[in-house]
Amino acid sequence: IRGDDRELLFASDVFIAKIRALGLEKAVVASPDVGRLNLVRDTYAIELKIPAVSGDKHRIKKGIEYFGIIGKVPPGAAAYLIDDIVDSGSTLIKAAEALKSAGASKVVAFATHAILSGDAQVRLAESPIEKIVITDTVQHNCALDARFETLTVVPLFAERIKEIL
Repeated sequence: IRGDDRELLFASDVFIAKIRALGLEKAVVASPDVGRLNLVRDTYAIELKIPAVSGDKHRIKKGIEYFGIIGKVPPGAAAYLIDDIVDSGSTLIKAAEALKSAGASKVVAFATHAILSGDAQVRLAESPIEKIVITDTVQHNCALDARFETLTVVPLFAERIKEIL
């Protein structure tokens, strides 16, 4: 829980622990677009003591137009891409492609809510994203691809319930 956000829950605690376990040497944390940049910069980059970069995208009628990465990705750095929701996967895929083009050695994506509409799993499997870490906030009616790792946020909800009671 951060500052004035007492009524909100964030997956950042479980994601930050996972990023630490994956390694911080030569790493960057990335927002897929400027909409998530404040969270990525003010929470992840500060807590992990690694640089933050952001994707630069524009929504168009038939999807998104991706312009690239704002900021410097150290050559060969692992890029930890943070988003709140992955639905079709388009934004994560475009961001991952841009991060690889900018010099990232690998991209690991983190998404709090994995909706995974339509052929999202197939599209993500064909993308440059090596691993996709999600939380258990959405129940899936099918098996997830081996690239997916699900982390539980049950303790976050349990702690909040204790605070309320």
